[in-house]
This record gives sequence, C-alpha cells and structure tokens, in this order.
Amino acid sequence: MATKLSLNDFEVLGFLGKGAFGQVYLVRRLLTNDRYAMKVVKIYEGLDSKNIENIANENDIFRKISGEYLVKAAFSFSEGGLHMLFLEYMEGGDLSHLLADEVYLDQETAKFYLAEIVLAIEHLHKLNIIHRDLKPQNLVLNSAGHLKLTDFGLSKEGVTTKV
Repeated sequence: MATKLSLNDFEVLGFLGKGAFGQVYLVRRLLTNDRYAMKVVKIYEGLDSKNIENIANENDIFRKISGEYLVKAAFSFSEGGLHMLFLEYMEGGDLSHLLADEVYLDQETAKFYLAEIVLAIEHLHKLNIIHRDLKPQNLVLNSAGHLKLTDFGLSKEGVTTKV
C-alpha cells in the first residue's frame, strides 16, 4: 500500500515562478532528497468550474504522457485547500529567462531549440493532444540545456490533427 504524502514530507527550497493558476516552488522530499517543482493551486469554494476542469485536465494529461521533450509529473495530492502537482525539476529555468539574458540566439542554437519544440509538439499530436499555450515560459531547460514542454492546463485531448 502506498504511503499518503503530505506537505510535511517536503521542504520548500525556493520560489520558481507564478502562473495564471498558481505558484511554483522548488521543494525537496525529505525521505529521498529528490527535488521537484511543486505547482500549487488554491482550491476554494468560489473557484470557477473551468479552472477546476483545467486542473483535472492537466493531472490527467500528465498521467498519459511520457517523452524526452515533455516534463514528467511524479505525483499530486490535495491538502488544506491546496492542490499540489510535483513535476520534474528543470534546473535551467525557462526559455523566457534565457531569451531575456541573451542579446540574440545564434542560428544553430535557435534551430536546436526549435527542433526540440517541434519534437515535443509532435509527440503530443501523436497522442491526439494539443497544447494551446505554447510560449517561452512553458518551455523549460534541463541542466544540459535541452528543452521540455510543460503546463498542460489549457491542453485539449481527443483532437485529431492533419498534416
């Protein structure tokens, strides 16, 4: 039987960012020392049903996807009016920060990132999922500089695409 996780099983190491639906923190699981990006969404009585649907949709999609260019979800749970989604921690930050720090990307680097974005989208399309929120903040980099797509709250399943 799996042990039920709680917020007490984690140490918050820092703040990573804020999105339309919640905030993201760097956390460490005390038992294993594994680090995660913890996406926290406040659940309250007046929360729009569309927002609740987006949270459920994102959890569902994360359970279905796996791919080299897609961020992986480890687990999720709700506690104390909060819903937490624990994601693979990407040490390199997001593409918007990289673009803000660089005056420009040379052609080879731009092609490299574009190719990884295309591979991520292609993988989703093979699963009949469209992302619908493609932007630099939703493209995160690992420590080796490779991109992965994240944030599937606005994604839609069951969409067939034609090329």
